[in-house]
Amino acid sequence: MRTFAGIAAACALVAGAAQARPYTVEDLLSLESLGRVAFSPDGRWLVVERLGGWKTAPTFENDLLTGDMTSRLLVLDLQGAGGVRPLLDPDPAGGDTFGQFSPSGAQVIVYRMKNRRREMGVVTLATGAVAWSGVSVEPELFAGNARWRGEDEVIAIARDPVSSPMLSFGWHTQVKLTEAWAAARRGAFSGAVYGSGRFEALNPQLEANELFAFAPATGKVRALARGPFSALTVAPNGATAAVISEEERLVLPPDQPASTANPNRRRRLSLVDLATGRQVRPCPACDLSKLPWRWSSDGKSLLALARTEGTDLGDYRYWRFSMAGPAELLSKTLIPGQVATQAGIETQPQGDVAWVGRDALVLAREPPSQRLDWWRVTSRGPVNLTARIPAPRGRALVKDQDGVLIATADGLFRLTSHGISLAAGAAAKISVNPPLRGEAADVALLSFPSGGCVVSVGGEDHPGPSVEDGATPLAVASRGGWAAVTHHRDDGVTDLSVRGPSGADRPVLTLNPWLAEISTRPPIPIHHTGLRGEALTSWLYLPPDHKPGDHRPLVVAPYPGYAYPAPPADRRPESTRLDTSVPVIVGAGYAVLVPSLPMPMDQEPAPGLADAILIAVDAAGAQQPGLATARPALWNSSFGGWGVLMAATQSARFSAVIAAAPITDFVAVHGEQNLAAIADPAMFFTAPASQAYTETGQARVNGLSWTALDRYIRNSPRYQTDKLTAPVLMFYGDLDFNPIQAMALFSSLRRQGKDAELVIYRGESHIILAPDNVRDLYARAFAFLDAVMPASARAERAAEIRPSQ
Repeated sequence: MRTFAGIAAACALVAGAAQARPYTVEDLLSLESLGRVAFSPDGRWLVVERLGGWKTAPTFENDLLTGDMTSRLLVLDLQGAGGVRPLLDPDPAGGDTFGQFSPSGAQVIVYRMKNRRREMGVVTLATGAVAWSGVSVEPELFAGNARWRGEDEVIAIARDPVSSPMLSFGWHTQVKLTEAWAAARRGAFSGAVYGSGRFEALNPQLEANELFAFAPATGKVRALARGPFSALTVAPNGATAAVISEEERLVLPPDQPASTANPNRRRRLSLVDLATGRQVRPCPACDLSKLPWRWSSDGKSLLALARTEGTDLGDYRYWRFSMAGPAELLSKTLIPGQVATQAGIETQPQGDVAWVGRDALVLAREPPSQRLDWWRVTSRGPVNLTARIPAPRGRALVKDQDGVLIATADGLFRLTSHGISLAAGAAAKISVNPPLRGEAADVALLSFPSGGCVVSVGGEDHPGPSVEDGATPLAVASRGGWAAVTHHRDDGVTDLSVRGPSGADRPVLTLNPWLAEISTRPPIPIHHTGLRGEALTSWLYLPPDHKPGDHRPLVVAPYPGYAYPAPPADRRPESTRLDTSVPVIVGAGYAVLVPSLPMPMDQEPAPGLADAILIAVDAAGAQQPGLATARPALWNSSFGGWGVLMAATQSARFSAVIAAAPITDFVAVHGEQNLAAIADPAMFFTAPASQAYTETGQARVNGLSWTALDRYIRNSPRYQTDKLTAPVLMFYGDLDFNPIQAMALFSSLRRQGKDAELVIYRGESHIILAPDNVRDLYARAFAFLDAVMPASARAERAAEIRPSQ
């Protein structure tokens, strides 16, 4: 970034003159970050969410929404010469985020997270005037919860925080259980009731909420419909809203493996007339997928993926819905694909929908072919538009009402009513304007060494900036040729700027400038082969003062299922990874190795795990002098916590094991629920999800616990504790999934007289969030390593860190 180059050099000189210091827990808890960054549709305004340091949150009861409590909104007028300014007056008791811009770009939806509510409002960007609705709206998980109907009205789903899984997750369990315990003390009913088989109807349904319209000019709120709504999309003509209702719970057929792509409840579609509130159910027997869906340009038809009753839970097909009549199955032969993430968690069906004029455009395959192509569904049947080009790479990058832009190995292609054409060759670096959930990007930025170009489906291309390697475009303006670009310096300092077609940067803000005071060094690639002979790269992080003659203690942070061709972004100095922060561990004097550990989905997860880790450890020792690789320690969380425990049962070479929120017992996971499911069964009883985790998901056990018990047991650390020789330290939140798992493994070690510690943080869930608990976690971990690692391989720290009493 040109404008920041001189600043960075000056900062480097100052940092070099000053005494560099190590990275600490306080640095981790002080990190600022960027939330959503977006341009208004008219290209005049840039709006930025700036999240404050974690420890600055006014409360930590909102679990993973805690970051929203620290967020402040900033706005930059691209037509003016001034700098960024606050969009709203900050509230010390809450935080602000933003949603969709109005069609003209003059207004934007905003949310204030405060007092357990998330109130929706609308801000006029030119004046900063805000109209609050008085209604709480849930964050968007997979599709919209608030969308504009023209320029003067917003359609949204109201959610009482008490009945919102996202708004209440952090505090609701404690409140509901406290109320139930108090009821029992009074002699009143305090039960939670569940049912199965012919008693399935005992399971409670979700409470209804309200679809409403808000007019910011008058402040009027107009009720439209009621139901257990979870997502919406508004037709382009403003006449209709499509809403998904989360209704009766799904029961998996005994012979069908559970999948994390399967919903917990039936998702029914309702179409609501926004003038009268009349509801129509075009297909009462259809269950919708979470994504995708897309309105026709006239607003009369909606495309979506759905399945019908009596079919397999994953048997989604493409459908057309309208207010005018029954739903229409587009094709009996075209089906979406199914994919899995790198960590082995299945997603929703890999499909997509768009329009070419009045015809549906779908991403699908036609069995027996496994290739996904874009098909135009005409009145005479489906036509494959991409059969003669390389296979499309995933969903469409950009959409409008007459086609899509898609990526292939040969470059970027346009599919429109005029046919298929090459928009850019494979040499272009493609950046997409990130859309809101459930929406589609309208432009993409193509970067070349000679400059950039902003492209759209319709071909209204115009000059844009070029983005070099090392810079990250966060947003692209539909008009004006602007891009919002971040540059992450090696020390973690982050610069945000706006770059125009000329390539000149306009500075917006700098995050965490104090990171320049900290001494760091880039990660070192460690090249090696995997268990199956594949070429892999792991990453070694060293303290700046490391020397070849050192005997540097080594901590390995494995997460089975992940491979890292590039350094993992969540291990950088500016990453707020609270439970296993590589910069904090390195700052304490340790070397840290993050190994690449790919795992096939069709094989059990445990066999060969320790060997795969130790291959990377030995490669690091061979390629980097000064490491104490004979007895490394293991440290990670969640499935990584399972990994460190499991690996330690397979080799006596590890000197210590630290596991945060570990999975220890796949038998228990297969049927377990946490305290939230006891506190509020309607919102949090999610049996299919936990069963899917082991049957087909990340755990890869690939079977049922009552028919494949041997596989469950041999892949569970809890049942291998007799083979554990290294001392163990575990951290767990009592609101996480089944702290009894950790307690059971600890009790087994204690029964055998083995060295172990267990810390249960009360009031915490899967990730430890309270700042004092985070401080305690690292203090205990470093004290534990000091106590159990070989004396010749202990880290020297400048300051002593003491755990809480």
